[in-house]
Amino acid sequence: MIPYGHSYPSLVDDRLPMVLVVFDGLGDRPSAQLDFQTPAEAASTPNLDALALRGASGVHFPLGPGRAPASEISHWAMFGYGRLPFPGRAVLEARGHGHPLSAGVVYSYAALRTSEERAGSIWVTGRATSDDASDSVELLSSLDGFSDSGLEFRFHHLVRGEALLAISGRASPEITDSDPLFEHIHPWLRPLALEEAEDPAAAERTAAAMEALLRRSRTLLADHPVNHSRRGRSAPALDV
Repeated sequence: MIPYGHSYPSLVDDRLPMVLVVFDGLGDRPSAQLDFQTPAEAASTPNLDALALRGASGVHFPLGPGRAPASEISHWAMFGYGRLPFPGRAVLEARGHGHPLSAGVVYSYAALRTSEERAGSIWVTGRATSDDASDSVELLSSLDGFSDSGLEFRFHHLVRGEALLAISGRASPEITDSDPLFEHIHPWLRPLALEEAEDPAAAERTAAAMEALLRRSRTLLADHPVNHSRRGRSAPALDV
């Protein structure tokens, strides 16, 4: 029975099924080679066009116009949590994979990448695939247990060369990423303490220890038997 004053039917279950499709990274700029269209505008997309006609279209600015946040922060805001502190991708990955989290431990998302050296700088060129799972487990295991400045680093493989990096020993979460994000523009980055860190000394110590971990990892991975085998079969080495 429809309640008085309501024009819509009541629902037995208010959890409406829905499909959310996120074309992460589809946004682009107009190109002169495409008559000043974006690649998505120039491409033939009959299925997407049909879905757009049947649905609703709009523009969503996760953090406001003119700002291009990382994907995970955009997704966080997209689901309505934009006003809440972002817990970090590592925490979300851990919860999604059912990995327990401990108080007093700083968690970071880590992932194996391929690289090449250009004029003395390391450039990230690719990532592990689902076919690299066994290689990834062995490579990450070789990095486990590194310690520096009273901090200990433990890797927990998740999937496709992605890992949860647990940092214990009064580590600070207030450091920058090392992922260049736009690998065609920036070389592999050095982690730094955040300028607004509440505990600058702890942040500086953690950033320095993380840099030491990354440099040691690069050395170990580049000479690891797994990567020697990968090069032998013309597969890129997962050396960052």
